[in-house]
Amino acid sequence: MKKALSLLMALCCLWACNVDYLGYIYTRSADVDTRFAQSMEYNAKAGFPSISVADDNYRVYIVTDIHTTEKETANLDRFVADYLADDTSAPFCINLGDIVNDKGQYGVFQSHTAPLANAGKQIFSTPGNHDIFFGEWDEWISLYHTSCYWFEVITPGRGKDLFLSLDSAGGTMGKAQAEWAEDFLNGVKGKYRHITVFTHTHFWKRDNSQDATGNYSLEETYALASLFSRAGVEVVLAGHDHATETTLFKGVRYETLESLKMHDISPGYNIFGYGQDIKRTFVPVE
Repeated sequence: MKKALSLLMALCCLWACNVDYLGYIYTRSADVDTRFAQSMEYNAKAGFPSISVADDNYRVYIVTDIHTTEKETANLDRFVADYLADDTSAPFCINLGDIVNDKGQYGVFQSHTAPLANAGKQIFSTPGNHDIFFGEWDEWISLYHTSCYWFEVITPGRGKDLFLSLDSAGGTMGKAQAEWAEDFLNGVKGKYRHITVFTHTHFWKRDNSQDATGNYSLEETYALASLFSRAGVEVVLAGHDHATETTLFKGVRYETLESLKMHDISPGYNIFGYGQDIKRTFVPVE
């Protein structure tokens, strides 16, 4: 009886501390097929943006795994300040997920990134597992409207680059999204200078640090990797594991990026230079 009571008290404590351990096993948010359907419904109305840049060579600021809380915003503020101070950067940045750490933090993130919106800078985000913990998909979709979408960048030389967000917040792309991605990527093959896919869950990992949300099944990994190779995807960007790793597989470069989370092992963000090729620069913040 005492053991059962102690276990119950421990579980209550974990709940009160905003730790959604159930979310590591089974999401309380809509499943990935439902999230995909809602995203496509929004995309059909909103369309997909074309962004013009001032030079054939441009810089994209990319951040992941911020895990925003009310008390931990210093690294996020540094990222925002650095990005705004860079006159050579593109008018958009990319967030690879885990924007927040737990429930009720989206408002904090919105307030600390407001200077970007005020300066005409756009954040393109893909959700991470923490972003849908506690059933928070409803809040995500109300703020960001879609998790599977694309946009293109047009350079003065009329070269075009494609950026595609895929929702892997639950550790899988799901059947409907994967089928759509195959049709879409096959349809745009050869039409862009660079094709970049960005998502949260990484494809190649060396440990089991993320448990059930850690990676796709082997069959799904092989199918998606084969698709990216056939379709001419050049770079796949992901976060999730809070560590850097670069893997080249079937001609596609997979970049797992460092987190921006405060007090992490090596917090920072990345700048990707797009031109004749794609180059990555890591910027530490602590």
